[in-house]
Amino acid sequence: MSEKYYLLGEKLGHSYSSEIHKEFGYSYELKELEKEEIASFLSKKEFAGLNVTIPYKKEVIQYLDELDVTAEAVGAVNTIVNRNGKLIGYNTDIFGMTYLIKSANINVEGKVVSILGSGGTSNIAKYVAETLGAKCTRIISRSNGGYDDLSKISDTEIIINTTPVGMYPNVGKSPIDISGFANLIAVVDAIYNPRNTEIVFDAQDRGITAVSGLKMLVAQAKKARDIFLDNVISDDVIEKIHNKLLKNTLNILLVGMPSSGKSTIGKALADKLNREFIDSDSVIETRENRSIKDIFNTDGEKYFRNQEKSVIEEITMGNSRVIATGGGAVMNDNAYRAMRRNSIVIYLKNSRTPDRKGRPLLVDENAYNKLLNERTSTYEKISDIIIENDDTIAVVTDRIMEKICQKF
Repeated sequence: MSEKYYLLGEKLGHSYSSEIHKEFGYSYELKELEKEEIASFLSKKEFAGLNVTIPYKKEVIQYLDELDVTAEAVGAVNTIVNRNGKLIGYNTDIFGMTYLIKSANINVEGKVVSILGSGGTSNIAKYVAETLGAKCTRIISRSNGGYDDLSKISDTEIIINTTPVGMYPNVGKSPIDISGFANLIAVVDAIYNPRNTEIVFDAQDRGITAVSGLKMLVAQAKKARDIFLDNVISDDVIEKIHNKLLKNTLNILLVGMPSSGKSTIGKALADKLNREFIDSDSVIETRENRSIKDIFNTDGEKYFRNQEKSVIEEITMGNSRVIATGGGAVMNDNAYRAMRRNSIVIYLKNSRTPDRKGRPLLVDENAYNKLLNERTSTYEKISDIIIENDDTIAVVTDRIMEKICQKF
């Protein structure tokens, strides 16, 4: 029998599954198939195990010899194992979502849970919530008008989003306005890319516990590994792989005042990590074919901030980049969220006298100090790590990398 393992799906270009499963020590490949190709692929049985993702979690069931009880309960399969030519279907998403909720210390017992979406993952969420002792579970979808009258679910205490709203590349959207939920204590989003979705941001800004789905992805993969290899390893590996994924895939984004060294340190970090370096101000100047100063003088700060927002939203969509941003970018609400969406944010502090050349807002030292006072709290709020740029490039770069390793 073949010892090959695959992820089966329709479009898999942005999947993290290969990176996760390679941590378990076996070969794992992405297998993109059209619906009409599935029967032939499964009938050949030239694999030891498969994971299955959208849109085939229900489609594959008809070709299997046996279903595990949990897969049968939710009517969806995301893991198939080939046992001596017999194809057995499992659902490890149940384990993944349970792990995600418990690891975030979200207590579902006795709570009213509203589940957004009517696809396969919503059945997983309902099964998990009921297993964890929810008082009431509701599946809410736009297809039946469920979002139209939110007063009917105003007693909601936990929201679980299983819709694709807010998922890469269509980021910056939320499936629901949570502002009207007075009893809301937690939001769980099954989306794992980006790291922080709009509904997660909305909850966090209100002091509500909120988690996205990357840890669920890793946990379900670990459970699939146990089934593939017919042995069980410690769940501790979930945290290790989750943190490694974050460290390797999140952008490193530098914020701070002008002349704090964002571009210099950013280039050094990019070289050391073999990553792409992008300076948002340089991108704007290239696209506008003029300097930042000329943009301010001709079209004003509002025009510049709109261009800046657009560029930052675009460049933060990618992964594993090092990005230097303009000093005032953090004050733009939309750019602010884009920075946090898929990046480790580093606040680079520098007490040196700033270079005011070409910087339209730094007319003198008083202007600099005024901006510093206005921005400091936002720099600190947005940042995962704060670093003083008070030594050589090599030393400061090493400090940043050390702090990132400590965090993840």
